[in-house]
Amino acid sequence: MSRLRSLAPRLAPVLLLPLLALGPAGAAAAAETPGADLSVVLDASPKGLAINAVTFTAAVTNTGPSDVSSARVWFSYPAGFTAPSASGCTIDKANRTAVCALGAIPSGATATRKLTLHAGLLTMSGNLPVTAALVDLTPVDPEPGNNAAVHVCSAFTLLLVSC
Repeated sequence: MSRLRSLAPRLAPVLLLPLLALGPAGAAAAAETPGADLSVVLDASPKGLAINAVTFTAAVTNTGPSDVSSARVWFSYPAGFTAPSASGCTIDKANRTAVCALGAIPSGATATRKLTLHAGLLTMSGNLPVTAALVDLTPVDPEPGNNAAVHVCSAFTLLLVSC
């Protein structure tokens, strides 16, 4: 321990000089890497009763400060929904998912992707959650807490769906 104490005065300038060279923010600036904060909002239309096809729209907004070079939105839906369609997306009917490429999203811009689902013939449930979540982001989102959204619908057969 005494040897470490004797080295500390000589090592301190060597360790601190690179941090001081970063400017007035010092170590905080080195630790802070600009990223792109993305958020997802999921909406369903039409709203109301007596519908059997619902289109879910995931709106992905980049609040910056950096641009996103690539991202994908992943939808999941319950067994009560059938016949998924989503232009330009990869649909996996067995796992009830759809993955849609968003491409680059500049800071301040919004990209949207849509998934249309139909209620099954004998679907009866008050809890039909559809999820939209961001995956494969470049760069990584520093605040991932708002990277997913859920919209819950209910159905009493295919004739009475409410979202």
